[in-house]
Amino acid sequence: AGKKVLIISTEMNKRQMARRFFSLHLRAPYNDIRRGKLGDFAEPKFLDGVKGIMKDSGISIVGGDFDYTIDNLAAVIADEKPDLVCIDGPYLIKNSGKDRHERVSNNFDDFKKIGIRSHCAMLTNLQFNRSAKTGQSSTISADNIGVTDVAGWNATAAYGLVQTEEMLAN
Repeated sequence: AGKKVLIISTEMNKRQMARRFFSLHLRAPYNDIRRGKLGDFAEPKFLDGVKGIMKDSGISIVGGDFDYTIDNLAAVIADEKPDLVCIDGPYLIKNSGKDRHERVSNNFDDFKKIGIRSHCAMLTNLQFNRSAKTGQSSTISADNIGVTDVAGWNATAAYGLVQTEEMLAN
């Protein structure tokens, strides 16, 4: 859509992220891609699809060396100038603070500032804390986002995804 997306994962390296992205985008079986066993017919189609995606300059991936700081993140965003930043594992980004809770809270404050300063949307994902109960929709709220309330306070929008027993069985 003519927009630039920066995908950052503190938990997966670039290769893992690229495999998953290509698998989804090209509708190819992820496990076969991961194992390098696409087969004689699927492999050329897959490689052609990858070449087509590589020509698109709208997606950048930064993958997990588990050593990100908030300053590194701000620098990458300043260099890449994305319209959208997607951050996986935001709780692993290093920041100032006396304990884990305060460091993660500071991250979400900084995400908001970086997004405003850089004119880009910031999207992160977190799990719910133990107060969110399966089958009790009233417990699925921004107040029950894991690690810090600050994520919900700084959010323009928050969405909760729940997996039911039936979904898990399927």
